[in-house]
Amino acid sequence: MSPEDQRSSLRRTVSLSSLVMLSVVGVVAYFIYSGKVDMGDPVRMDASVEQTVDYEQDRGPALSAEVTIVNDSDETLTVQSETQCKIFQWFLLDMDGALIEAQLPDSNCADVPATNFIEPHHKMTDKFTLELDRRRVQPGDYVLFMRYWGYEGRQQVTIE
Repeated sequence: MSPEDQRSSLRRTVSLSSLVMLSVVGVVAYFIYSGKVDMGDPVRMDASVEQTVDYEQDRGPALSAEVTIVNDSDETLTVQSETQCKIFQWFLLDMDGALIEAQLPDSNCADVPATNFIEPHHKMTDKFTLELDRRRVQPGDYVLFMRYWGYEGRQQVTIE
């Protein structure tokens, strides 16, 4: 085989290899972006937040937060908090990132460590009521940051 034939064969091989790699990358990207393959962490925190109480003369609005830790792993998950007071924490920011309100310490909270376990492919859900100060929170859009058993999440909320 002449040197020119070898170069031509090498070009075809490189072109074919490039086409195959591009096809593989395209297929993988399709499955990831279409949601058919979840590349995320097998343990996650999900939350849904809704306004349950409107403004009243003597109190502000209240939010109901349903928070879930999902353990999609094959092992039991141990979650720990240094105190029972820190199992669920939150703070509220406006859309510009300014702190509007944060959770006040609970004086009735036991200052003892807390531990819980979530079996493989199970979840743990709690519901919390967040009573907001009407002097600080006005109708509008906000971002609620939450920490539940050390897992963090945020959700945009609209106060009416």
